[in-house]
Amino acid sequence: MATVRSESYRAMHCRRMVAMLVVASVIFRFEVAVFAIPMISAELLARSIAPLMVARVACIAFVASLAATIAVDSYYWQQVPLWPEWQVFQFNVIQNKSSLWGVSPWHAYFTVFIPKLLLAGTPLALLGVLSLPSLWRFTLPTMIAIAVFSYLPHKEWRFIIHAVPILNLASAHLVNKAVVSTRGSAKILRLVPRLALTLVLLVNLSLTGIGVWRAYYNYPGGVAFEKLHDMYKDSTQPGKCTAATTPVVVVHKDAPPVHPGDYD
Repeated sequence: MATVRSESYRAMHCRRMVAMLVVASVIFRFEVAVFAIPMISAELLARSIAPLMVARVACIAFVASLAATIAVDSYYWQQVPLWPEWQVFQFNVIQNKSSLWGVSPWHAYFTVFIPKLLLAGTPLALLGVLSLPSLWRFTLPTMIAIAVFSYLPHKEWRFIIHAVPILNLASAHLVNKAVVSTRGSAKILRLVPRLALTLVLLVNLSLTGIGVWRAYYNYPGGVAFEKLHDMYKDSTQPGKCTAATTPVVVVHKDAPPVHPGDYD
C-alpha cells in the first residue's frame, strides 16, 4: 500500500512538473523550454514518468496556455493573433538576431555569469556537479541547457537564472557529504566543512551588500529624476501654489534614463 501511494504521489508531482514547465515556457519565458526538454528527457530515461502521460499533460497545458496568452496579449497589444514568446523565440533563435543586443564569448555563462550568480559558492557547485553522480539526473540536464544557451551570441545572466537552484542543490549535497564523512573524526576535521560553509555564506553576504550599494549609485537616470523632483517640490506642497499658478511639467522618459547601469 505504501509503495502504491508513493508511486501515485510521484506521478502526481511529475504531472504538475510537466504542466508548469509548459505553461511557463508558453506564457512567460520561452527559455524555460530549454531547461524543460532535457529535464523531462532525463526523467523519461530514468523511467520515473510515462511517455504517454508526458505527451497528454504537455498537450493539454500547451493548448490551454497558448489560448490564454493569445487571448490576453492580442487584446492588450491590439494585434491579432499575438503570441509574444513565439516572437521572442523567432527573433533570438530562428532569425539569430540576438547579437543585435550585444555579443559575448561562447564560454561566458561558465566563466562570467555563473560565478556572478553563485559568487563564493561557485567552487562548491562545480565540485558538486562533477563529484556527485547521484545528482547527475538533475545537474546534467541543467548543464546541457546552459551549453545550448552558449550557442547564442547574446548572453545574459537572466537566461540561466533557472539553473541556480540546481547548482545550489549540488553545493548543499557536497557540504552534507563532507559533514557526514567527517563524523567520528577528530574535532578539527569535523569543523572544516562547517567553517568552509560559514566562510562562503559570509563572503556571499558581503559581496551581495557591496553589489546592492553599487547598484544604488549606478542609476544616473534616477539622479536626474530626483533633481527634477527637487526643482518642482515647492509646487507640490500644500499651500505653496494654487491651481492657477501650479506649473504643468511634461517630461518624456527615453530608454537610457530608465535602464540602470546600461548607459554612460
